[in-house]
Amino acid sequence: MEMALKIAFSRMGATSPNPPVGAVIVKNGAILATGATGPWGTYH
Repeated sequence: MEMALKIAFSRMGATSPNPPVGAVIVKNGAILATGATGPWGTYH
């Protein structure tokens, strides 16, 4: 969760009007992928 929040905070101000969102996919303790909201008009 801490990593997802750090990823989200790193996008602050770059995603408006969409909220900054961070995500981390973990399986058996291993990080498989991370992602964040893209700039407005792109994937979110």
